[in-house]
Amino acid sequence: MYVLAVVALLHHMDDRAGRAGCMPPVARLSWSARFVPLLPPLALALAAVIWGVTFTVADGAVTLLPPADLVVWRFGVGAVLLALLTHTRAPFPAALRRRGMVLGALLGGGFLLQTWGLTYTDALSSGFLTSLLVVIAPVAGWLMFGQRLTPTAWIGVALAACGVVALSLHEARLGPGEMITLAAAVMWGLHVVLLSRWSVAGRNSMR
Repeated sequence: MYVLAVVALLHHMDDRAGRAGCMPPVARLSWSARFVPLLPPLALALAAVIWGVTFTVADGAVTLLPPADLVVWRFGVGAVLLALLTHTRAPFPAALRRRGMVLGALLGGGFLLQTWGLTYTDALSSGFLTSLLVVIAPVAGWLMFGQRLTPTAWIGVALAACGVVALSLHEARLGPGEMITLAAAVMWGLHVVLLSRWSVAGRNSMR
């Protein structure tokens, strides 16, 4: 899922570079010029489908394993394999390591809270409450970094918030599972904001 999201981000960055004149005219006029712009939305749509399926899978898995164990097994194997594949690479800069630790803590904490919340609520509520990150991310970017939102973006945030609330509160309650899942959405929203900011080339500080 995250590979697809990264692919979408990279193609988006390439597209911006092409519009800025960083790509030669031949590359912009090639046959792929019409196909490449479709890759980011397609990749993100497929990532959303895969991510949605994981809620049902995780909802059943938490009946077999404690939340912490499930998260460790889910990502521990991937971490070990990634470490084996990259152990010969040169060490990353200190600033990049600090960023990775912060992003990893937010991402991992979000998964742990989301999995824990599934022990108290159902997959439908968990999925819709988690989608609140689309509301949290732009607001967090505005509060933390002063990233201005257009009126259209604010309308989108309001509509997303109303839709999530209407679909999530089908039982008209906010119990422990729902509150834990909301905390996971906050962590993922912060992760998206920081990842978006720190992935821009040339930003070497932690700010």
